[in-house]
Amino acid sequence: MKSIMEEASSVIKAIEKGWIEAGKPQEFSVKVFEEATKNFLGMTSKPAKIAIFFDEKGAQPHAKQHRPPQQRPTKEEYARPAQQQARKPQQQPRHERQERPERHERQERNERTERPQRQQQFQQQAEAQPQERRNKDVWTPEMIDAVNSWIRESLAQMDRAGSTFSTDAKNYYLKINFDTPLFEDRDKERTVFRSFAHLLMQSLRNKFKKGLRGYKVILNSPAQ
Repeated sequence: MKSIMEEASSVIKAIEKGWIEAGKPQEFSVKVFEEATKNFLGMTSKPAKIAIFFDEKGAQPHAKQHRPPQQRPTKEEYARPAQQQARKPQQQPRHERQERPERHERQERNERTERPQRQQQFQQQAEAQPQERRNKDVWTPEMIDAVNSWIRESLAQMDRAGSTFSTDAKNYYLKINFDTPLFEDRDKERTVFRSFAHLLMQSLRNKFKKGLRGYKVILNSPAQ
């Protein structure tokens, strides 16, 4: 029997790493020494530690894949492109050569008449898009409810459950205005607000499975 120790942000990730490192054995046993712990901001402060016990016979060795050597082209294959280039193009029938200039002239006339119409349509669409974006409600009620719940839980962990706040969504911006300052030290409060904004966006991406490109959270409190 052999054993491997692994650490990761969770027990499942540590087991997966150890199983791959052991060669993906079919039969193995796991012993959990320590589980991962997180701080009030949701970041891992202490990794999980596990050990995997396995039989070396059941593990799969890491085999290297050897590619077959590339075969060089023969003399006939080298000479084939030169022969193709040496061939003269076949002459087209006379009636096709006469019809082509007339076909090009018709296409040019159609393009000259249709081009102003397409430009006008593109201009109208470009002017309508900004107005549609401004009128579109970017922050949905479900997203705002998730933000409010996250802030309340974080305030409770910081012993600031009595703090009240309001949210104001406008386009891609969501402003969170606290009624009273959270800390007397303004620099400390700004640092906490930056961490809140970053962690809030990460939580929303994981919850709603969106990239949320252009979205922004702004936290404010009144000056003392």
